[in-house]
Amino acid sequence: MKRVALLAAVAAGLVALACGGAAPTAVDQPAPVAVTQDGGTVAASAGGKILISGFLDFAGAGAPRREFTSPGGIAHFFEIPVYTTFTGDVAGDITFIESGNAVKDPNYKTAYRGPFEGQVSWNQRSGTVSGMWHTLCQIADTPEGYTCGGTFDAQGSGGLEGVKFHFVWGPGAYPFHYAGFAFDNSK
Repeated sequence: MKRVALLAAVAAGLVALACGGAAPTAVDQPAPVAVTQDGGTVAASAGGKILISGFLDFAGAGAPRREFTSPGGIAHFFEIPVYTTFTGDVAGDITFIESGNAVKDPNYKTAYRGPFEGQVSWNQRSGTVSGMWHTLCQIADTPEGYTCGGTFDAQGSGGLEGVKFHFVWGPGAYPFHYAGFAFDNSK
């Protein structure tokens, strides 16, 4: 029964994170405290789940490997390297390989997706993270002219072997705020 309760708590936490709220901690046991890289503390639930937050900022981009526009006006582009710097609980440089489709109309929306990899530090450990990501961007009445938001999951290796990360970022523009959690199975 505890496993069902834990799965329900994790599902509720993911919904709360997606809606901008904080993830709940387990009710039947006190929440341990974890120390972040900057010396602060965050609540963690049983099983090594630690809340994370910070910012990701644009560091540069390369050219798309391939791009074309269909007769219907949809622009397609593939494998653009986007270099991003993370600060906060997870810090380091990650390269996102971006592919997407853009409809050029007044309601301009672009879906992006692809793999990513980078060298980061978390909880006084360093290693490689990799995984898949996705986002949706659209034109908005903001100084940047757009807003984006999305999620991605990362698997750690090297010094972060056994650590999984879940990030929710945006909506907004660079620098994007991220929140989520790290789940440490290495212990």
